[in-house]
Amino acid sequence: MRAQLLLLLLPALPAFAQMATGSGLIFSRDRVFVEAQVALPAPAPSEDEKKEEAPKEEAAPRIETRRYFFDTDIRPEEALKLEWFHSLANMQSGRAMMILFKDAAPRALPLVKLYKPVDVLVIGDDGTILAILPNIVLANQSKLIDVEMPVKAFLFIKGDEAAALQIKPKNLVFHPLFTRNPTVLQ
Repeated sequence: MRAQLLLLLLPALPAFAQMATGSGLIFSRDRVFVEAQVALPAPAPSEDEKKEEAPKEEAAPRIETRRYFFDTDIRPEEALKLEWFHSLANMQSGRAMMILFKDAAPRALPLVKLYKPVDVLVIGDDGTILAILPNIVLANQSKLIDVEMPVKAFLFIKGDEAAALQIKPKNLVFHPLFTRNPTVLQ
């Protein structure tokens, strides 16, 4: 009987947590993806090209668009008051944690007790990666890191993962929380 009552009340727990904290978003888990422009090496010269005596210009690398999916814990800006994030302590490839702000504005990167390196992607209102703080150990920071650009979210991924996947500023992060302006053809 108690187990059945507990099963009936479990779906209501997030609502009770919301009422207790006054926050609309406590914690959610979703997939976000980053669309990156990846430089591929130029193809190796064929045997015929190797036999030619005249040196040729080296071919430019090809650019390919790749999408990288991250299972992401999405937390509201109120989470910045915490000193430690469980999600970051167990960071693995393909996992992420995002701090989402109500409005895009200049922000300070939180100082938390995290001794593992992470890459911090600074994301604008439309999902554009504005900057990347690579391989940073947040616990080693002696002062807040101010970001002067209008930040909508900080996306934390495993340290050095941005470089390994060739994720760069101006790449895009896709999730319904980011609103893009419609494409205008001229």
